[in-house]
Amino acid sequence: MMELAFRYKWPPLAYDGSKQLFAPSGHEALKEAHRQDGVTYRVERPDDVPGEPGEEFLVRIKFAVPVRVRDAIDAHLRGDPGSELIPAAAFQALDAILRHERAMNPLWVSIGRNFLDSNNTVKLSGGFEVWKGYSLSARPTQGAEGAGATHLVVNMAAGAFISEQDAVDRLCVLSDGRGGGGGGGGGGRG
Repeated sequence: MMELAFRYKWPPLAYDGSKQLFAPSGHEALKEAHRQDGVTYRVERPDDVPGEPGEEFLVRIKFAVPVRVRDAIDAHLRGDPGSELIPAAAFQALDAILRHERAMNPLWVSIGRNFLDSNNTVKLSGGFEVWKGYSLSARPTQGAEGAGATHLVVNMAAGAFISEQDAVDRLCVLSDGRGGGGGGGGGGRG
């Protein structure tokens, strides 16, 4: 997404690292996304992202619905009638804005609301490791005297991964160093 934004001189965007991209409305560079089938771009895998060099991806951007984040949250904070039903899209957009920087960093892994740091790991037995990180979200809440409030929720998070290692080393770990196959010495009948 960063390559496309740079190539086509897009305005500042918020990308959630998965499927949603939020941009200021009315920017000329994104007008093509308003077509019924959206607009498709061909992108080559960046050098700093693991995978096959030169691998290409198709990225399709399609306009979905305008999200007036500021208006929706302001109405909620003032306690306007009906504002307790803030469109979920407004908070999805706010979440994407808060999460954007980490979602674009290849050293972090985004899983759901969690961001896990590949540089903050703890080795476990059995060829596994834990990546530490945090989860982040914005939530509408009820404030004093019926006025709305918004809370930023930040929690610690962790995820388990298979440690990076050669296939032979991995097999040895999985077999618990017992080796395997052939050679007799087994406990069969005879």
